[in-house]
Amino acid sequence: MWEFVRGLLLDPERIRAGMERMIAMEREMSKGSPEKEARMWSDKLDDAARKRSRYQEMAAEGLITFSELRERLAELEDTCEVLRGELDALAGRVERAEQLERDKEALLEQTAGVSPEDLDALSGNERNEVYRMLRLEVTPSGDGYAIRGVFRTDGLLSRGPLWASVSSRSRRASTRR
Repeated sequence: MWEFVRGLLLDPERIRAGMERMIAMEREMSKGSPEKEARMWSDKLDDAARKRSRYQEMAAEGLITFSELRERLAELEDTCEVLRGELDALAGRVERAEQLERDKEALLEQTAGVSPEDLDALSGNERNEVYRMLRLEVTPSGDGYAIRGVFRTDGLLSRGPLWASVSSRSRRASTRR
């Protein structure tokens, strides 16, 4: 596993391309600019609050029953819950994109001009931090494991995170070094 990651770290352009693609994917999930989308969801929440006030006024004037008021307020609360969920999801996407951007810059800065020997000297905790910054996920597979994260294979930028297979044969070879 470390040999694979070490190879990535020695190719900063590969890291940059992969992380920029993940950042773009996070941002593409938004419906336009995050500010406009947040304003849209907030406006819908404001509309729901105005409806709530109107329903309460209608009940106070006897235009609807309290039973009808409870039903309409419950529907509005469900709507508001969905709208707040959309705002939270948007905030999460924005935060993930910003964190990816910070991680990309930090990783590129830390690995600029680094030698293979410097990388081999990293502690387990430092390696784990690199894995986190690259968003690596390791899954056991038939004869080894699959690695998913921010990288390119075969010189092609993926449409999403790619899986790279590492056989147990290559794992054993790298552990003997």
